[in-house]
Amino acid sequence: MSLREIELAQVQPREHLLHPCDVIQRSAFQRDNAERLHRIRTTLGWGAAADTALTETTLLSSRRLGALPSSFALYHHYRGTASELTPMDIYGQPEDDPNVQPSSRSVVEKLVYGHELTMKNMGM
Repeated sequence: MSLREIELAQVQPREHLLHPCDVIQRSAFQRDNAERLHRIRTTLGWGAAADTALTETTLLSSRRLGALPSSFALYHHYRGTASELTPMDIYGQPEDDPNVQPSSRSVVEKLVYGHELTMKNMGM
């Protein structure tokens, strides 16, 4: 009996294929954030960039009521990107945030098929 026969079955990682537009849209926030932090670091120094990054990380990692995802209302007010604060910003899901635009893929799928073809993970 070889060692191969006694091994436990292991979960194989699933390959995630993404549309190129989805990759660009998902990386746009990180790219803009990295450019902004680089600008802060070059003009104000490492301390200001580290303080800004730590504050934003703290605000982005906050959670409400244990398991509910945050609406990031405090983060948007800190950055100055929120136009107004409504109850939906506090109690709603992240996909209800007015500062987040739908992807071009979902817009086309809704126009052509009447609904989105891709599954959404509501827990994230």
